[in-house]
Amino acid sequence: MNIAEVRDRVTSVCSRPPFGFTVSPTPFSFDLMPTGSVDGAVRIETDLDAVLGWLNYTEEHTELLTLWVARKYHGQPETAYRQVLVDCSSLRAAVIRDGAQTSGEYVVFDDGAGMRVERNAGSEYAVGRLTLSVNFETAV
Repeated sequence: MNIAEVRDRVTSVCSRPPFGFTVSPTPFSFDLMPTGSVDGAVRIETDLDAVLGWLNYTEEHTELLTLWVARKYHGQPETAYRQVLVDCSSLRAAVIRDGAQTSGEYVVFDDGAGMRVERNAGSEYAVGRLTLSVNFETAV
């Protein structure tokens, strides 16, 4: 497994039921999303955190996945804020479960996990940032 495959697995978790999030056309922002379809959008960024080399050309990687979830205010910012919190918490549980039970190919560590809700001035939506520390074995 490699980080692209882990990212694909997590994207699959985000886009299938019960979430059904729309994947942003770019992992760097929601700017290319039409305003009407940003509600329930997700994007995923990756950062290499640590590499532990093994024998036989294999390594153990720990990568930080950052999931960004957008929710429109619809005139009710408190409701959108609470929904983003629920979305991020539920996604964290689903990704942990996918790694441990469904695929068995990666594990989510407690260290490095974090969640934050942000609002960009002038935007019509809140953004949740969920950071997960994901560990997997890969070939060099």
